Amino acid sequence: MKLASILVLFISLTAVNAHSLPLTVNGGWHYFQFPGLVNNGIYPDYQEFQGFADYRWFDSFEFSLTKPAILRVQDVGLDVDQFAVFDNDIFIGQTSDPTGGSINSDVNDPDIAATLFSFSKGAFLLDIGLHSIIGTNIRYLSTDYGGGAFLRVDTITVPEPATISLFIISGIWFSLRRRHYPQLSSI
Repeated sequence: MKLASILVLFISLTAVNAHSLPLTVNGGWHYFQFPGLVNNGIYPDYQEFQGFADYRWFDSFEFSLTKPAILRVQDVGLDVDQFAVFDNDIFIGQTSDPTGGSINSDVNDPDIAATLFSFSKGAFLLDIGLHSIIGTNIRYLSTDYGGGAFLRVDTITVPEPATISLFIISGIWFSLRRRHYPQLSSI
């Protein structure tokens, strides 16, 4: 059932264009907004929900990577939203289930929200190349003006095979030394 929903979501998203923004890699958090019923054209008629594309983010974020990176998506505001995330129109995952309703006031700092279990969050590995990130709200479909969240992309350093080999050899050597010289283990 979830797979069918995601496929419908993918088809809906590819038919709808969002405003494209450049994203600065290693540039910290970037704010984005997603609509509710009031600003997606459905309200005030309360027509039947037209599909997840009605709740896609207003902006897509484009950037190029020369190193692998981690994309983090963090909900803020009220702790009720959850997102499906796409890279170059390919579903890469969804953020965690929010517990919803446990925070009585808005939390608008993504670093604080990231420490609270009740807020939806996700981390996705991105490879070298061109990326266009967009998502849609899939959990709490706002009946008002929608909400906001943050995302960021930070490159990661992947150890080279020679470095990994050096760590393995060092570990084996240290392990053998501890067996032959037990007094080293108490240091």
